[in-house]
Amino acid sequence: KGVGTVILGKVVSGKIKQYDNLKLYPAGIDVMIKSIQMHDDPVEESVCPARVGLAVKGAKPDEVGRGDVIAQANTVDVKSEIELDFKKNPFYKTDIAQNQGCLVSIGLQIKAAKFSSISPLKLTFEKPIVCNSGDIAVILKPESTTIRILGSGIIK
Repeated sequence: KGVGTVILGKVVSGKIKQYDNLKLYPAGIDVMIKSIQMHDDPVEESVCPARVGLAVKGAKPDEVGRGDVIAQANTVDVKSEIELDFKKNPFYKTDIAQNQGCLVSIGLQIKAAKFSSISPLKLTFEKPIVCNSGDIAVILKPESTTIRILGSGIIK
């Protein structure tokens, strides 16, 4: 209490240090790392792989959401459309149609999208998503009465 905005997450590459000036994506907000905790102990830096609690300056709690990424400027892509090297789930029997809605999971992010093109498979998001080429995207249909995982693919 009284620390301000605290973000819980994991270091997936590189390292993070106290007083680093970074960006919170997809919003693009500048943040400064005030302090770092690992297993309830304060540390000055944390190296991948690690679970951390970050007290940050520059972002309010309602500006941070599940799956948001803290990184150095211009090291991740924020996209509203992606193209996939798609592999359909063999157990999903329904055909995919253009403008059909779905959910897309990339890392811890789950965002709503529509199929803007079937061949090649392109998805257009309602809100921007943080991703890089080579990341795996899983396409979900939660309203399906049988199989809910439509398929997956590598982002081009």
